[in-house]
Amino acid sequence: MKTKYKSLVLELVMKTMAVIGMVYFMNQAYQAYMNSHNPTVLLLLLEELITVFLIVAAKFTDTRNFSPLSMIATTCGTFYFFAVSLDSGTKLISDNVASIILICAICWQIYAKIYLGRSFGLLPACRTVVDTGPYRLVRHPIYLGYFVGHMSFLFNNFSLWNIIVFTLLYLFQFLRIIYEEQVLSQNEQYREYKTRVRYRFIPFII
Repeated sequence: MKTKYKSLVLELVMKTMAVIGMVYFMNQAYQAYMNSHNPTVLLLLLEELITVFLIVAAKFTDTRNFSPLSMIATTCGTFYFFAVSLDSGTKLISDNVASIILICAICWQIYAKIYLGRSFGLLPACRTVVDTGPYRLVRHPIYLGYFVGHMSFLFNNFSLWNIIVFTLLYLFQFLRIIYEEQVLSQNEQYREYKTRVRYRFIPFII
């Protein structure tokens, strides 16, 4: 009972942090958009707003991994937007091209999140096993959507600083995937699912 109460408190803390962080990011994104009128900033904000909404709505589970490294990876992977530069850099691709790619990435994320439903969350946990829809292509299609959207934003706001931020982000994201699969692999259905879907989040590569 004490462990379950501790898990609930930690979950509430993480959800509260996510909401506070998003309020801050909304202000930063608005200021950046007013300065640059770059639509990719608003699309990146929309992407993160959807994520935070699902974090808040996620159902409780007591199967989470609360190890220190898992929490560090989750925190850094979630709150990366505190570090990203929103209004500087070189445009390697145009605003229109970047916006189209970002919109496609967001639609893919929504598609994957619909299948996942309220099983979405921050810390690695086993709420349910989904093996239909986009989960037939890769085991972590939401991360694929994040990656495509983030790369689109990066190439539209290209700078050494943003390269460092997104490189670190995906080191932490990959670490999150490893921890998620450790928790999920305790489920026999998920172990069987891994034998059918080989790639984690980039088809034919990873």
